[in-house]
Amino acid sequence: IIFSKLFIMSAAKCCAAAKAEVCAGCGKLIGLGTVMTALNKKWHADCFTCCVCGKPIEDSSFGTENGKQCHPGCKSGAVCAGCGQKIVTGTVQTALGKKWHPGCFKCNVCGKPISGSFTVDNDLPCHSACMPGDPCAGCGKTIDSGVELTVSGKKYHPECFKCSACGKPIQGSFGTEDGKPCHPACIKGDKDAAKLEKACEQACGADKGDVCAGCGNPIENEVMTAMDKTWHPECFECCICGKPIDDGSFFVEGGKPCHSDCKPCATCGGCGKKIQSGTVKMALDKKWHPVCFKCCICGKIIEGSFSTDKGKQCHITCKPGCGAGGCGCG
Repeated sequence: IIFSKLFIMSAAKCCAAAKAEVCAGCGKLIGLGTVMTALNKKWHADCFTCCVCGKPIEDSSFGTENGKQCHPGCKSGAVCAGCGQKIVTGTVQTALGKKWHPGCFKCNVCGKPISGSFTVDNDLPCHSACMPGDPCAGCGKTIDSGVELTVSGKKYHPECFKCSACGKPIQGSFGTEDGKPCHPACIKGDKDAAKLEKACEQACGADKGDVCAGCGNPIENEVMTAMDKTWHPECFECCICGKPIDDGSFFVEGGKPCHSDCKPCATCGGCGKKIQSGTVKMALDKKWHPVCFKCCICGKIIEGSFSTDKGKQCHITCKPGCGAGGCGCG
């Protein structure tokens, strides 16, 4: 019994002395063969293998994957949200909470790479200039350009905003029946087709050009033409201040005319002030003065691609955990 205890104690001391010579790969003692030192451990040369492919790492160049050594070419990179392939080398672009090859971060509309500011359409990136218009509540097609009507939160092509009873365009005042727009004369009227037709003509006028788009009444004297419609001059009013527009210069706001000086300006998402003129930067569903679109971490202006941190924009290399070691704004 005494001999056994002495043997165990001697073996324990021997192993402790030789601990530095135990291979971190196989756990066996390293004899007279080649010893490799890496990751603050010692290895048999043929035991220092890649944790991904299992083959020996024979040169001094290697990376780590989950704390284990691997060949640089085997190290798993981020997956590109565009092509679905791993990003092994080169620049990584971070946007919309995902990582991309720069060449794969493309506009969802035109298909061209996005190198600067962008907006989002159906959770996909697109150039601000390519952002499609709203769908028309009448025909369902996109309102790409031109005048649009906004009624009860819905947008229409002017020619698509029609009476649900007679089917003719509504140019002036209107009511609703069963939740749908209709001419006042068509509401709860006799559904006889001939009577509806007569009522519609009385409401719209036999000649559409003789009906004021403002008040909906026939125009008997002086006629003003604007926005492809006819108006009483006193009815062609600014939708903001309510005063007549009589100088021929106006803008369209929500499908309605307004004085050039009354047209509301976009509010900068940075300083909170109105963007009166100059370039407007669109990002994160907001509009910005270009000099106000700054990194929330370093405070410098963001001119190219960017990431987000807690819902705020930042340089990709400033985002915590990016590993770049500093601000990438130059």
